[in-house]
Amino acid sequence: MQSTRQDEEFFNLTSLGHKIVSLLNNMLRERLGNDIKHSIENFKRNAEELEVNLNHPRALKLLIELIITNSWYYRTPFNFDEEFNRYVRKYQSEGFKTENGKKELIRLVNNLAPNRIRSKAVEKIKTLTDQLRESSIKDWTQNLYRLAMKDKTAILGEKGRDNYLRDFGYFDRIPMDRHEMRFIVRTGIYHACSPQGESDPLEKRNLQKALVNFCKEYLANEKIGGVDLREAPGLVDLFVWYYCSKEKYNICGKVPSCGKCLLSGYCLFSILSGIANQDTTGS
Repeated sequence: MQSTRQDEEFFNLTSLGHKIVSLLNNMLRERLGNDIKHSIENFKRNAEELEVNLNHPRALKLLIELIITNSWYYRTPFNFDEEFNRYVRKYQSEGFKTENGKKELIRLVNNLAPNRIRSKAVEKIKTLTDQLRESSIKDWTQNLYRLAMKDKTAILGEKGRDNYLRDFGYFDRIPMDRHEMRFIVRTGIYHACSPQGESDPLEKRNLQKALVNFCKEYLANEKIGGVDLREAPGLVDLFVWYYCSKEKYNICGKVPSCGKCLLSGYCLFSILSGIANQDTTGS
């Protein structure tokens, strides 16, 4: 992770860190920033409410949503909120611990899950409700976090696991997809901050660790929404997703828009692209 003086003149991670913080603050001041702020506020509220209500329906709702969408691979059914709210009104927050409540929850998942994953989704909700009979959702969530720290999971896949944990206040978890993977590689974060022996750009875990290292070293004492980014790569991930997603900013998407990017001239891809363009022009 250390660079030579010549490297720092060419590609400066400290400057990139400062520029990324400026970018995040600029995003918060724009229209889409309200969505980001709302998400962060919800994450904090989720964690607080699960401390008070150990089986808070919002946690159960997200778990079911991740199961029936295969961690957002499929769209959330349009009537999901209505169906889930009806279930909660009928069975209350701990209804899934009763036999009738469990059957109704299985029926809900069976009706809403896409055909291709329906049988797996039903098996997952059966397993989840069996596990929750012996503990609260809060305890189950804490155990899931302990598993995540060992690169393991339960019920959910790795992305769904990290999405759920991040959304309930575990801001060190990074629910990474292709958007964030592109960003971490292009900016040079992957090249400069990958741990020794864990530098495969096709491995999400390696890219996650590079982002964790970058936040710890180059975003120290920087705060967003009162949260220290040094300990919250999962929140940085949220901003990156907005910045890259086709449905949002679409700046660092499949085809990067370096001319519109505030990181241009600081990220490794834009630096190398500029050199390549100059060489081509001069030949």
